[in-house]
Amino acid sequence: MNRITAFQQEQQEDSVKQRASSGDAAAQYEMSGLLLSSNPAESFEWLQKAGNQGHAGAQASLGQMYTHDQYFSSFNAYGTIPPPDIPQDYTKAANWFLKAAVQGDSYSQRRLGDLYKYGEGVPRSREQAAAWYSHAAGRGDSAAQRLLGDLYCFGAGVPQDYTHAALWYQRAAEDLNYSGILSIGFMYLKGHGVRQDYVEAYFWFEVARVLFEKYRRKFDTLQRALHGYRVDVPVSGKPETFNLESVEERDQAASHLTQDDIARAQSRVQKWVEEHTAEPR
Repeated sequence: MNRITAFQQEQQEDSVKQRASSGDAAAQYEMSGLLLSSNPAESFEWLQKAGNQGHAGAQASLGQMYTHDQYFSSFNAYGTIPPPDIPQDYTKAANWFLKAAVQGDSYSQRRLGDLYKYGEGVPRSREQAAAWYSHAAGRGDSAAQRLLGDLYCFGAGVPQDYTHAALWYQRAAEDLNYSGILSIGFMYLKGHGVRQDYVEAYFWFEVARVLFEKYRRKFDTLQRALHGYRVDVPVSGKPETFNLESVEERDQAASHLTQDDIARAQSRVQKWVEEHTAEPR
């Protein structure tokens, strides 16, 4: 960092701190971010001040901190990592998530759904989980869309409805949610909620495989790019295991197709992946 850049950064921090000290919630939240790496304790104090003033982003971050989900922390929307002296407390996490969720924060709505689904900090309720996932899914949260699809698929908290499950899986898949891509492929393979279509099943499983290959050398980038905030794969897992299901299911679908069918599907896959992973200009 050159001297000018360092000076400018110091000026920026001073300006933010002045506004934060005067009670500006947005500045308090920003100050928390500036101090996150260098002084986690002070960062947390500013975050609490912003949260107590109703800043939804700060409330969401506080909720995440109290869950102590380190894997999730690495990829969440707010980039927060809990200081080591903050005890895990799902009740506090649920309270903070609720404050942000009622303001329309989709991340908090989904995380609140998670807590109700597993009974962490709140009474276990699949119905409440479904309600909060529905709020988040309606706001475009692809992980919530996939999770809501699961509830409809298995009839947990909502009546079993394969059609609704497929609809939510499809929406998640279109937003590059890896689990959603696999799920909608499976629905086409089995004819659950959609007309059985081996070409479509092959297409979605091949999309999953191509995306995996595209990002396999950067496993953390894979998680970020596919919006898999809570993808069902451990960080320490071998990347090859991440891709196994898509290959096996794709080959099962391929056994019902002609070579022309496969060639056309592969052409579609290439175009779809290019369109959905293009860097914004």
